[in-house]
Amino acid sequence: QDDYRICCQERHLPWFLDSARGFEVKVREETEEVAALSLQGPCSAAVLGAAGFDVSSLKPFRMITLPFGSGQVTISRTGFTGDLGYELWLAPEQALPLWDHLIASGAPWGIRPVGSDALNLARIEAETLRIRDITARLAALIEPVVTSYPATEGIPMVDLGRSR
Repeated sequence: QDDYRICCQERHLPWFLDSARGFEVKVREETEEVAALSLQGPCSAAVLGAAGFDVSSLKPFRMITLPFGSGQVTISRTGFTGDLGYELWLAPEQALPLWDHLIASGAPWGIRPVGSDALNLARIEAETLRIRDITARLAALIEPVVTSYPATEGIPMVDLGRSR
């Protein structure tokens, strides 16, 4: 396969452009052209199958492009929770129909959207925290403890309950 997609929280495009010099590669920014949904967890392959996407032969870190709606969806077998996972890439106007389709198809497995707190818990369980996660928590542990407050220093506090 000759196509690769890099998806990361930090911006690496300048580094890729600089590193591509002298090689026969094309580096292209596609952030505004592509919507991404992530489906993570032990039932994710079953949910995709129920949604009509056969990913049974998809190996880790590989992609497959399948028809969806009026376009297509590219599915990569990539996870960031330490569990089975997939990321789905498609045109932005198809993202909401795909979301609805996955939610309906995943109902028998109790599919539900979760936020970053659940993601971070899964990363802790899988021991796959990012270095930024670790350093932020360490910094919180070693920051000096607040020993005085404005009121104890004679600084008047703002009364937010008072009307003007």
